[in-house]
Amino acid sequence: MKPSTPNPRAADCKPPTCYTGYYRTPPGRFIATRMSVLDYVAVAHSMPDNRVVGPDWSKSELYDIEATHGLRDLGQASLRPMLQRLLQERFGLQVHREQRPMPVFVLKKARDDGKLGPQLVSIKDCNTPRTIVPAYVSCGVLGVPGATARMGRGDWAGLRLRLDPAERPMEVLVVDTVERPTPN
Repeated sequence: MKPSTPNPRAADCKPPTCYTGYYRTPPGRFIATRMSVLDYVAVAHSMPDNRVVGPDWSKSELYDIEATHGLRDLGQASLRPMLQRLLQERFGLQVHREQRPMPVFVLKKARDDGKLGPQLVSIKDCNTPRTIVPAYVSCGVLGVPGATARMGRGDWAGLRLRLDPAERPMEVLVVDTVERPTPN
């Protein structure tokens, strides 16, 4: 583990050679480049990086890690506990989870009469077969038959929906203790 060197070509570089937040797991190794401590914490605890809270330096200082392990295949289930131990040992990391209000966007019907556009189906019955809407749905959500996950923000207007900013309680990971690591 060592601090990352600055990337002299950061303005005109192309991924993956100058990513911030780049890691890979070739056989028997874990190699990460230019990741902040909070990036590592997010990976280790399977938490979106915008829901990890810590000191400013832990967001801005970047580190490289090269580690070896004895596993044939390092999947996410094996990676997380190994990375958690590494962060505890090298950064003195201690964290806890809590609920905090977070900014979100709420998808709402845009029509005054409360009706859906002709291309939408409302899934209200939790026992409705998933074949009605060919997407991942859960009880009480809106589905767009035949739609893919690539729907852009502009597409919602044609479906008579809008995104409204709001706050909702969400689980966050709070860094209680973290220290800069000692050199190898």
